[in-house]
Amino acid sequence: GIHQANGIAGDLGGSSLELCRIENGQVIEAESHILGPLTLDLDKLSQADLRAHIRSVLKQSDLLPEQGGRFYMIGGAWRALAKLYMALEEYPLRQLHAYCLSQSAISAIKKATHSTDPLSYERLLKAGEKRAKILPYASLVLHELFQMGKFSDAVVSSYGLREGVILNEIGAAHVPDSDPLLEAVALAARLETPRHAFGEALFKWLLSVMIPKPDLFGKSELDMRLVAAACLLADSGSRFHPDTRAKLAYDQALNAPYACVTHAERAFIALSVGRRYARQYKPSAKHERLLSKRQTYNAHVLGAAMRLGAVFSGRSAALLQDSTLSRSRGQLTLSVKPSNRAMISATVERRLQTLADLLDLDPVVKFA
Repeated sequence: GIHQANGIAGDLGGSSLELCRIENGQVIEAESHILGPLTLDLDKLSQADLRAHIRSVLKQSDLLPEQGGRFYMIGGAWRALAKLYMALEEYPLRQLHAYCLSQSAISAIKKATHSTDPLSYERLLKAGEKRAKILPYASLVLHELFQMGKFSDAVVSSYGLREGVILNEIGAAHVPDSDPLLEAVALAARLETPRHAFGEALFKWLLSVMIPKPDLFGKSELDMRLVAAACLLADSGSRFHPDTRAKLAYDQALNAPYACVTHAERAFIALSVGRRYARQYKPSAKHERLLSKRQTYNAHVLGAAMRLGAVFSGRSAALLQDSTLSRSRGQLTLSVKPSNRAMISATVERRLQTLADLLDLDPVVKFA
């Protein structure tokens, strides 16, 4: 469920804790420790006793000592802890999968789960009604893991053994060149063949606009998969009423059950889709915090490019393939066959100008 994961994955179950070292999404080595909450009488042991027991078990680990890097949290108890912290922080996106927790967040979770404050206990119950009794213990294990492993942060995974077994059974665990994000986008948006073809053609058509931009999230080849996902969603609002199209398309892109995408990446895809449907689209203030200013700007550029491509082609893959969009020497050029001159309407010219302004370029229409 995490794209090209690297670090240590930890699955806290009822009886054991399994740790796996992951490189580029593949398990390299693993170990298991009898450290689940069902192996102890939690009512009879003090916090100090539990901490001492957890430390003595974790000292036997070959994977943990000052590992550093990222830790992936798997298991219902740890998901409930993340849900608790979301409530404490009033986090804007209620999506546990890929939720990221800092070292300070892990410490705050431990403090909250061991507080005698009635409000903290009430939040604890809401976060995990079935697991409220074991959450203080689960937070201790997580905190001690961080202390020993020196991890930079933790990422919540809603995926685990069940999903792995299913993927193996259907033979989809190692399909070459497959991308769970793009496949999930097509499924969530219910893309029929024409809409899917338009999204793919749109991606190729506007690629030259996005490639010269600085990296969005780290690596340009990974950033392009986000651009591709947004393009597949460029026609996702066609079934919605024009008055609510941008907001509904944005909400769908932000909250759909995708895999292999971070929360910031979700927000980038969603903002670009909202911007595709409304020139002045602006997300709520609480969602703005998910993106940096540079990422926000790039989402607006992508949205404006998709908005231009959609109105120019009438959402037709074939018509897009008969034209090119390019940038060079201070110009943004839309090249069209002379036979398609009638496609350059006032609206197309206006949207080309809008995109050019965002890129600080001069718009040019070329018939060739």
